[in-house]
Amino acid sequence: MNLNSRLNVADEPPPNNNSLVLRLTRSEQVGSLSDQHVQQPSIEQIQINLSFTDNDNNNISHTTTTTTLPLASQLLLSPIITQRDYTLPLVSVCLCMKNAATFIDETLLSVLAQTYQGPIELSIYDDVSTDGSYDRVKRWFNSQQQQQQQQLTSGGCGYARNRSIEYSHGQYLCILDADDIMFRERIYLQLKECLDNADKHLIVGANFIRIPDGSSTRYTNWCNSMDNEQLHLHQYRECTIIQPTWFMKRTVYDRNGPFTEPSPEVYSRLYSVVGPGTSEQVPTSQPRRPIPEDLLFFHRHLDQDGQLRKVHQPLVIYRYHPDNLSKQIHRLVLFKIKLEHLERRVLSNWQQFSIWGAGRDGKKFFTMLSDANKDKVAAFCDVDVNKIGKKYNAAYTNHMIPIVHFSQAPPPFILCVALDRTNMELENNIKSLNLREGIDYWQFN
Repeated sequence: MNLNSRLNVADEPPPNNNSLVLRLTRSEQVGSLSDQHVQQPSIEQIQINLSFTDNDNNNISHTTTTTTLPLASQLLLSPIITQRDYTLPLVSVCLCMKNAATFIDETLLSVLAQTYQGPIELSIYDDVSTDGSYDRVKRWFNSQQQQQQQQLTSGGCGYARNRSIEYSHGQYLCILDADDIMFRERIYLQLKECLDNADKHLIVGANFIRIPDGSSTRYTNWCNSMDNEQLHLHQYRECTIIQPTWFMKRTVYDRNGPFTEPSPEVYSRLYSVVGPGTSEQVPTSQPRRPIPEDLLFFHRHLDQDGQLRKVHQPLVIYRYHPDNLSKQIHRLVLFKIKLEHLERRVLSNWQQFSIWGAGRDGKKFFTMLSDANKDKVAAFCDVDVNKIGKKYNAAYTNHMIPIVHFSQAPPPFILCVALDRTNMELENNIKSLNLREGIDYWQFN
């Protein structure tokens, strides 16, 4: 399908079509709203506080704006919202919500403001909010059309995400968090990317703006700087596409899903003691710890030879706040998940390899390897003259691994040193050996 000929984002959309569909759910019972027109909510204004950074010739300036946006009937019943071209694909915006009353109005407004003129369905699942989020969202709906059934305990992020998708109907799924804001072009541009690559099993992401300014700056810059090839090559560093920007065909979710939900088996696998001899252990005493359902889904997608692409411009404003669940996940849990997939997809095909970096990260990597892959480690390599020529005696094992200069270590390599933290020294050393990323080495840090 040629999207440029199918998706019209001109000022005057095709006339005589229905409005977008809204769907609100708070338990096993779906609450459906699918009438002919969006009802005017009982909200008169929304206060939006955005902190962002402008980059202009490397000059960084900080700007904070506070804007009050009126929600007049002209906005909610404007042609771009009430008239839809139903020959275009139905896109479901799937939103899971927990205690997002402070942000949810901004998020919903960003859905209403989308330039995509095909049908849009908004499927919200409330995971037992206690701050009035559910009641606040209800103000956007015609109360006579709502159904609700109380759920007594939280199901977790993966559970809520699955329910929001389960109760949706779109051919395409647009993932959104309840505290984030979409740019108006998001659905249009990500759907175009999907349709332009219709023969591929894709997760499509996008660049993003992180607020408030200065939160996770290094991670944000890394994510936004990657090209499509690097999304694949850096898969063992972090999740290279942040989940609030995910957009995919429903068949991709069906193929790789559902998102992992809490269970005793899942907690036991993820939060068990990680590796003999490690001085740092995952705490197991706290029940109901969060699960990195995005990272688990991401790697299942790659296990199935799924592909990754993104729109190389900001399409989401990604908010940081102290209650972000991702900050509550122990880093060794993330380490363990990435290592399991690296061992299965890469190390299982290597007869031997060297670990680049004889410091803390390289040694922890070795310690957490399976016994079979420990036996494949030929050497550690480094540039530190105080380490070269010695041997690493791995605790609780019989392994004595030599530490050699990087030019003497046999490839392939697992890099346990960050490429962007050595003032280009590491990059130049790799280049001097004519190593090819994804063949001769993989990054793991």
